[in-house]
This record gives sequence, C-alpha cells and structure tokens, in this order.
Amino acid sequence: MTVSLVTGATGFVGGHLIARLRREGESVRAAVRSPSDKDRLPEGVWISAVGDLGPETDWSESLRNVDVVYHLAARVHQMGKQARTLAAFRSVNVQATKRLFDQAAEAGVETFVHVSSIKAVGEGGRRPLTENDPARPEEPYGVSKREAEMLLTSSATRAATRLVILRPPLIYGPGAKGNMSRLMVACDRGWPLPLGSVAARRSLIYVGNLVDALYRVANSEKARGTYFVKDLGDPTVAALCAAIAEALGRPDRALSVPPSILRLALFALGKKAESSRLLESFLISDDKIRGDIDWSPPFDLTAGLSETAAWFRTMNPKHDPRDG
Repeated sequence: MTVSLVTGATGFVGGHLIARLRREGESVRAAVRSPSDKDRLPEGVWISAVGDLGPETDWSESLRNVDVVYHLAARVHQMGKQARTLAAFRSVNVQATKRLFDQAAEAGVETFVHVSSIKAVGEGGRRPLTENDPARPEEPYGVSKREAEMLLTSSATRAATRLVILRPPLIYGPGAKGNMSRLMVACDRGWPLPLGSVAARRSLIYVGNLVDALYRVANSEKARGTYFVKDLGDPTVAALCAAIAEALGRPDRALSVPPSILRLALFALGKKAESSRLLESFLISDDKIRGDIDWSPPFDLTAGLSETAAWFRTMNPKHDPRDG
C-alpha cells in the first residue's frame, strides 16, 4: 500500500486530495500545525504535528516510511504589513520547502510533488505561456514560489527522489475562497457587474482536475520537472460570469461596459493591478503534461461550476434561487 504525506492537509486543495487518495486505497498522513487540527480531517488519516513552518521545521517523523510527498502548504494570505514582506514568504515557501525535500530525500521518499503557482511565472500573457518561457514573478508570493522551484530543481539533481512541480492558475471548486468566491456572491445576489464586454481570456482549473493531475503525476514515472495544468478551454471573463450565474440558477445581469471605460474607472480608484488581472488575458498551455503522461482534465467548466455552486448553496441557503 502506498503511503502518502500531504502538507497543507486542512486547506482547500488538501481536503480534496486526501479524499481522492483514500478512494484510491492509499494510507494518508497529514502534516499539520497542531494536534487539534485532527478534528478538521477525516477518520483514518494519520496526523503529524510539525508546528509553524520555517527553516528549522523537523519533518523526519512525518516522513517515516512515506512513498510520496504532496507539498501543498504555503504562505498565501497577506494579513498585516509583516506578512507581506518577502522574508515572511521565503521562510515558509522557500526555506521550509527546501528542508522538507532534503529530509524526504534522506528518508528515501520516492516521489515529491510540489504545488507551486502560476504566480511564479508572472501576471500576464496574451499567448499561452509554456514551461520554457522565462519566469518574471511580480509579487513577493510569486517570487518566493519561483525561488522554491529553483532550489528544489537544483536539489533534485543530487537526489534519487523524483521531483514534479505543478503550476496551477486560479483554482475553483467547493471550499474555494478569494476572487472566485466573491464573484459567486455577486452573481448570486444579482449585482450588475460591468463585465459583460470583457473579452479577456483566463486559464483556470477546477480543484477536481488539479487533484487528478496531482495523483497522475505521482503515479507516473514519466512525469518529471515542471508542468502547467489547467481546465480544457479558457473562458472570457464575460463568459465565466454568465456560466457562474447559470450554475447558481440566476440570470446573467452583467452590464456591457466598454473595457476602456472600465480600465479608466479602476485606475481612478487606484486599482491598477486589479485592472490588469481583470481586463488582460492570461493564458497557459498544458501541452507538456498532456504529452508526457497523456493527461487531460476529467471535468469541464460546466461540471466544475455545478459542483461549486452546489457547495456554495449549502453555505448560503438564504440566497436559494427558489426563494425568488
């Protein structure tokens, strides 16, 4: 039986990954901050408390007899000035990750799967970016994820442990927070979003597709190095809003405001970064992972949004469309 260690086990992606590994009959271990995190995980998952992540984190007990490591834990949320510094991101995303890989290699772990981010590459690209394009991260989080990729790749050249790095774009699905959650709230409440004419396309990935890719690369010897992963197709912002509204059983109330006017308005509000993310395309290519292990996402956008909407409805019953 394969023994898999999952870091970030209590997070959004971690919960979905653990469910998949258990369905596959694997023995799952969860590296968590505190023993009290056991209450947030399903029965049968072995818990290993490692405390706060940093350069001194001791992973040795968590790695005992482990075959595969799925490293999902990362500093992402920016809460307070200190949390926004590059040093704070490096402590968790770079130094703790490097120590985990080195100890995993020493423990004889066969495969190490690291979840990086599209942020390690940058923020834009009208043509689909590939793994061969230069990485130009623009924020401390992205810089730290890119630095982790480089250190892991260097360490892997001197270790027997097989390294696979996945770079997902925006992840959505049951339990997702952030921009997708806010967009669902807006669509559900019928707010007239000025996005009906935004033709910018964005690559994104349903959590079920990401979990499938994680499992597949961990179990294919052909998978090595770095891969972009995404859903099939890249919807426009306007089409995504319409699809979300349909999944929620709501009418599409997006207003057709010219993007040039919307850009000026966002600039006037001091939201230049938000303007770029909203009005400029960001596309990636998943040709490499498709070619190496013949992977394709098992869920399309409609299925992914349907599952997400069902979860959203359980969390927000007072907005049930049947109530009018």
